[in-house]
Amino acid sequence: MESVKSLFRSLGTATAASLRLLSLIFAVTLLAVAGTVLVGGLNSDGTDTPSAEAGEARVYPENPTPVVFTPTSQLNIAESTIAPGLTDVERRHRLLRSVVYVETSRGSGSGVLIDNQRCIVITNEHVVATGTGDIKAHVITRFRANGENVVRTVDAEILGRPSVDDDLAILRLSECNNLPWAPLGNSDLLESGDTVTAVGHPHGFGWSMTEGVVSHSARFWDDMSAKSGFPLVQIDTPLNPGNSGGGLFNEEGYLVGINSMKRLYAENLNFARSSNLVTAYMGRLAAEGRVHDRTLGIIVNNNDDGSITVQEVATDGRGNHVGLREGDTFIAVNGQRIDGAPSMTRGIYADTDGIVELTVVRNGAVYTLTLDYNQERRS
Repeated sequence: MESVKSLFRSLGTATAASLRLLSLIFAVTLLAVAGTVLVGGLNSDGTDTPSAEAGEARVYPENPTPVVFTPTSQLNIAESTIAPGLTDVERRHRLLRSVVYVETSRGSGSGVLIDNQRCIVITNEHVVATGTGDIKAHVITRFRANGENVVRTVDAEILGRPSVDDDLAILRLSECNNLPWAPLGNSDLLESGDTVTAVGHPHGFGWSMTEGVVSHSARFWDDMSAKSGFPLVQIDTPLNPGNSGGGLFNEEGYLVGINSMKRLYAENLNFARSSNLVTAYMGRLAAEGRVHDRTLGIIVNNNDDGSITVQEVATDGRGNHVGLREGDTFIAVNGQRIDGAPSMTRGIYADTDGIVELTVVRNGAVYTLTLDYNQERRS
């Protein structure tokens, strides 16, 4: 059986020299090893970003300070991509200008401005993962009458610790004067067939816009969603290397996803990290500066009524330490009734207090078990 992860490529763009090498090797090399599809020139995990050589992998801080975001209520909607009264052309121009071109010493990708007071940009972790030194962002100042973009370059820095599992990172630009910001929408409201627009920089062709539909609003894969519980948004909107970190927008101009990957050797099987995952990720960074692992170390079985029954408990896992037993049935997280394993995982991931209450049924009696992640970090 093929590894799910091996079937996908992330959409960061390699440097020009690397692209020439990729093109040459891609034309002559195709290997299948132990069921994992490998293409010469691509990383074995299916990404098309350059492999980090010695000293070229970016080092993230272990204990970053919490990230400060401007509350959405304090941002000016009139300066956003959803401002009322915009013509179709004006809204499209705002979508384009809200997306920045992110460049590192090893490649490039995209990012979306979600806070134009603190100049906060959301992007993919793999866009900034390789390359040491400065990160630059290119932004549109204005559009010329002939359609050309007037672009300026600003500095960018990473805030908090990027999440490899969620493939998300936060950047702060040195300035973002007069740039529109993109409000985060509710990706749970997406339906198959909804029209969506992607903006990014495929193969370095800056500020390219493509349109398509949502093919599946909640696509789960264990190695993509297991730790957060948030699904991917599957789209047929054309994406290419360089679109990574760029925005997926609905018809109202809300940011509903961060374009991240595509299926290898297939047409129009593309995927975005959901905006609701972005919201939860920002909440965790605001609380603790990074996303600490919260896995329980258990194997569960989904029941028809939405509850979850524990089948196995690892002896060295959090579940065992907090008192979970085989046969326990989860019914709620923090008082919210669950509907399957992903919703339980999502409730644990999205909690920002560090105290998670699990409601379980054991032998007909209801128990509440408390996970204290704050104490765990202090010890």
